[in-house]
Amino acid sequence: MLNTLQARGITVPERTMVATASDSEHTRQSHPAISAIELNPSATSAALLDLLQDRMSGLPSTGPILTASRFRPRASTRREPLMPLDASPHNV
Repeated sequence: MLNTLQARGITVPERTMVATASDSEHTRQSHPAISAIELNPSATSAALLDLLQDRMSGLPSTGPILTASRFRPRASTRREPLMPLDASPHNV
């Protein structure tokens, strides 16, 4: 998607911010680097297996189970702060 935006002259992050739901080497090495959510697959897999084992044993579902994730902000979602209205050159 980043390549398509850039090919159409849409600047990232100035005009459009980009983030993805999974972190990868591609997101880290893109230019600009893409912000991502790190999903913690180990904890998610363990929770899934616990739920599956309970269901297979005839126990009722205890879900949903929330697992930790982390947002990794990178250049694709970083913008310069907006200029305050009173600092605008038009208000001088």
